[in-house]
Amino acid sequence: MRRRRPKQGQIRVIEALLSSVIVVAAMTVASGLIQAPSSFSQRRTEDVSRFAYSLLTRLAEADTFDGIMFEGGNLSQRWEDELQVIVGSMLPSNVFFNMTVYNCTVVGGIPQESSLASRSLSNAMTPEVFQTALGVGSADIVYTTKRLWILKIHIDLVWGD
Repeated sequence: MRRRRPKQGQIRVIEALLSSVIVVAAMTVASGLIQAPSSFSQRRTEDVSRFAYSLLTRLAEADTFDGIMFEGGNLSQRWEDELQVIVGSMLPSNVFFNMTVYNCTVVGGIPQESSLASRSLSNAMTPEVFQTALGVGSADIVYTTKRLWILKIHIDLVWGD
């Protein structure tokens, strides 16, 4: 009995199927390794937000807000300048910040927020820095001072180029 040899056409079909499986497997692995640019900027935003929250908690734990903002039981006249200098000194030179401090009071059972600062607390030359940058992070904390003021402190951070 003679053995039949497979025809050349059948081997080519099997070879094409195996090649297709290898190409699909390689593309699947590659797509898992490649990240879209949006995921990079999202991860950077999360990192900057974590950094911003860490900065605010360090300031709160050190009672910086109490020490700077109040003088003799009243709101200090220089607290904005002093807080801007301290926050700026805690950040690398290529990081820009914009901070807002709100006094939270309850009027008629409804919480009200009013900005305590008469100007923007920022080290950025222009507000466009925050509008054009990738990876702007922000954080908020609520802080109760020793004089029982309830403050909401918001900060935006961005890494400059």
